[in-house]
Amino acid sequence: MTYPTHAAFAAQLGTAFEVSGAAEAVALQLDTVHPPAGDASAPGPSSFSLVFLGDAVLRLGQGTHLFSHARLGEFALFIVPLGPSRSDGRMQYEAVFN
Repeated sequence: MTYPTHAAFAAQLGTAFEVSGAAEAVALQLDTVHPPAGDASAPGPSSFSLVFLGDAVLRLGQGTHLFSHARLGEFALFIVPLGPSRSDGRMQYEAVFN
């Protein structure tokens, strides 16, 4: 499976993703795109991570979920709940690309 690149995700910062894999689809907002780690001149893909914000009540569990985005298409991501955001209480989820 081919995933969008760091740059492709960064261009979609603040946009909505529909996530299935629960009883009903859940909307998550791409909140943070952490920069690639390591040597940018090294061959191969760089590691980076994404943080999504979701509903404070309707929560997703850790695991692989199908994400859908208007520009990036569909892809499966393994996400981990990080807990509620300190600023507004929405649930945070992280996806790490290695």
